Amino acid sequence: MAVVLRRGADPKYWYTFQLETFDPADDARIQAGGDWLHAEEIAYMEETEDYKKLGFRMAERPWRAEFLPQKLQLSEGSDLPDFINAFPGCSNKYANGKMVSPRLKALIETHQTDEDGWQFFPVEILNKDGSALGTYYIWWVHKVVDGLDESSEGVKSAGGGVLRAKHSRGSYAGKRSPERLRLHKSVVGGLSAWIDYRFFPDSKIFISDTLFQGMEEAGMTSFEAESVWSEV
Repeated sequence: MAVVLRRGADPKYWYTFQLETFDPADDARIQAGGDWLHAEEIAYMEETEDYKKLGFRMAERPWRAEFLPQKLQLSEGSDLPDFINAFPGCSNKYANGKMVSPRLKALIETHQTDEDGWQFFPVEILNKDGSALGTYYIWWVHKVVDGLDESSEGVKSAGGGVLRAKHSRGSYAGKRSPERLRLHKSVVGGLSAWIDYRFFPDSKIFISDTLFQGMEEAGMTSFEAESVWSEV
C-alpha cells in the first residue's frame, strides 16, 4: 500500500497558524529559485527539444538550499504541528516541499532506503515578538517515478478519459479506494517517499504505508491520507 499525504483536519491547527517571510533576503532566495529553474528549462529545451518530457526532467532535479527561506516568522498562532503542508517558498511548478518537526524528521530518516531521494533543509522559526521558537526542516522529496497503473479506474488523464500515454498527466476519477487506485509495485516497492510525475508532482507526496503507520503510532500531528493506493 501507499498513501498520498495531505494536511490533517485537526482543529487545533486548522487555520490557527501562519508562517511568513520577514527578511527580504529570504524573498530574494525564493525568487532566485524561480529564475534558476526557468534558465534550466531553456537550457534543456535548447539541448533536447523534447517538449513532452520537459516536466518530468525538471521535476526530478534536487532543489537547493539557496532557493529556500532560512528564517520564517509565526505571524499567527503560538504553536506548530509536526507536519506543515504549505509555507513561503514551498514549491516550484514541478515539485513541492513539506515542513516537518525535528521528531518527524528523525522518524522519516529511520525509514529511508537506498532507493529514496530527499533532502532536509533547516529553517529557523521565530515567534511574533522575534524570539526563537525552534528549528523545523523543509522536507524536499525529489525522487520522481512514473508508477501509476494505467488501468486504474480511479485515475483519469488530465484531458479526461483513460490514462494511456507514457508520462501523460492524471488526476482522481470518482471514488478513491485501493481497489481503484493502483501503483506498479516494481516501481515503488522499495521507496518510502516519492512524487509521481503523472499525479500532480507539484503538490502530492506519496509515502509507504509503513512510514504512514509510523507517523500515526508516534502521534505526529496535522496529517492524514488523501488517498490510499494498492501496489500490484
